[in-house]
Amino acid sequence: MIEKLVSWDMQENTYLIWKNHDCVIIDPGCRYNEIVHFLEKHSLNLQAILLTHGHFDHIVAVDELSEKYHCPVYAHQLTASFVKDDNLTLGKVVNTPVLDIGKGITICDMHFDFIYTPGHTHDSGLYYYKEENALFTGDTLFKNSIGRYDLPTANVEELIQSLRKIAFLNFDAVVYPGHGPQSTLSTEQMYNPYLRQIQERR
Repeated sequence: MIEKLVSWDMQENTYLIWKNHDCVIIDPGCRYNEIVHFLEKHSLNLQAILLTHGHFDHIVAVDELSEKYHCPVYAHQLTASFVKDDNLTLGKVVNTPVLDIGKGITICDMHFDFIYTPGHTHDSGLYYYKEENALFTGDTLFKNSIGRYDLPTANVEELIQSLRKIAFLNFDAVVYPGHGPQSTLSTEQMYNPYLRQIQERR
């Protein structure tokens, strides 16, 4: 099961993925109390937090949730230092240790593949959850758009290479972005102007 909670201020998408009563959260940018209310309402046990990157609007509730549920936090290896610097996160730091996700992880019979996609930030990445055919794209890819590349550690050349990787992924999936409505990978490959431009230059 997948549920999206949207933060009222930054319109950031927080995703809760669960199987039986074990839950993983991707990018807890919503208020701590809102997330806890949902977990308790559905009798879910938070087992881990995954981050697509370290910007403040994606890490709002990390420390409080990790402390309450004694759960680990995983992300790209660069995120560990990124979230300690409020000049990079743009306003908030995470004190909880962030563990290296590597190429993916299995948590309570839920497996997430990690696809490294720097460009929006140097620690950005996607998570693919095959069981639900779900691709969580953070701020790398939005419906008909992409993430900005004018913030600290952003790099347009790296972003182009990351988008090239996405443009030629040979499977379809539901796209769950960090902001805005969901889409599908095939739709984005066909109609997203940034992906189309890359495909046409192949």
